[in-house]
Amino acid sequence: MKLFSIFPILGLMSVSTAYADCVETTRTYTSCNAGYYLSSGDCKICPGPGTSATDNANDITSCYVPSGQSLNDSTGTYTHTKDCYYGK
Repeated sequence: MKLFSIFPILGLMSVSTAYADCVETTRTYTSCNAGYYLSSGDCKICPGPGTSATDNANDITSCYVPSGQSLNDSTGTYTHTKDCYYGK
């Protein structure tokens, strides 16, 4: 914002720049980067080993374990043969 001061008696004019401090209070997202999902206007990281597509605008169901990913649990080791999406 420019502020103008005019001094008609002296025939002078001065211009100065005023800067205001901005305080951010909230931020709302409409989509998230790869590896994140949208939750109530905020981006949350997908639970490991999941990921997500770039610019997704959904919820945790945007997250998936990619095809070819090998995992193990108490029953043994297995490999996903297709993308396995998270459910609610």
